[in-house]
Amino acid sequence: MTAQNDIVSVESAARVSAHLDENTNPGRSKLPSGTQAQESFLRLSATCYFVGREVAQRCALQLPGLPDLYLDQALLVVNGQRSGALGFYAPEKWAYNEQPFDEIHINIGHGVYAGSSTAAIASDIVLTICHELVHLYAKANDIRDTSGRGNRYHNKRFADLARRLELRVERSGRSHIGFQTTGFTEQGAETYADLISQVERELRLLPNFTPSTPAEAESTPEAALEVAVQKYVFAQCGCRNEQGRKRTIRMARGWWRAGTIGCGICQQIFTESPPERTKMPGT
Repeated sequence: MTAQNDIVSVESAARVSAHLDENTNPGRSKLPSGTQAQESFLRLSATCYFVGREVAQRCALQLPGLPDLYLDQALLVVNGQRSGALGFYAPEKWAYNEQPFDEIHINIGHGVYAGSSTAAIASDIVLTICHELVHLYAKANDIRDTSGRGNRYHNKRFADLARRLELRVERSGRSHIGFQTTGFTEQGAETYADLISQVERELRLLPNFTPSTPAEAESTPEAALEVAVQKYVFAQCGCRNEQGRKRTIRMARGWWRAGTIGCGICQQIFTESPPERTKMPGT
């Protein structure tokens, strides 16, 4: 029995669901708004946990043993940071009764979601959960799914595992050798449609992307799109090679100044690649 299962056990799933449903009835509106917001956050967190469990069960044939790994070894944490990765997987980050547990971290507050619909955010949350489940499976089965210094790139082994979960995998804009998950395949969108709808129903509490002070307003656009701090910046222009990959340059972050480097071929400014979905420990 894991730490998370002690809080929200499989056997008590129905009771938890019933309790959470009580939080949305008309009588709950009499509670202080802070209490309602806290309950909404707890409900969203529980929903994400159950979604992860359901994904693991549905994909048991594609990734054998994943359901048990999730129930016995994983702790799902929901956060709301405006910058950084959209999610990450951290092996043995927690300990419960001296037993280590891996963290699956889901960031619902990234600035990249500003202006997005709840349906789009919910879809991305489920996609991120699936992405991090791949890392959980790879680690437990001694599959090295990242490469490069500091496990910087998702490699071909990761891409193969992710495709088994019907995730759309493409070459990363940051590197010609890395991969990223950019969405669901047509089959994946159908497979996870009900889970996406379930998460969307719980997105009552969302990060406030509207700055409260002039100083914050000036810093928000940059901070919201900032990628987790890394040693190098990877930037692209409009050129593509015969394989369709974008021309990419690498520069030490300390020297990088947005909008100051242009390509003499396509005459476009090099722009930094978008945020990564996951950030492995050490990057």
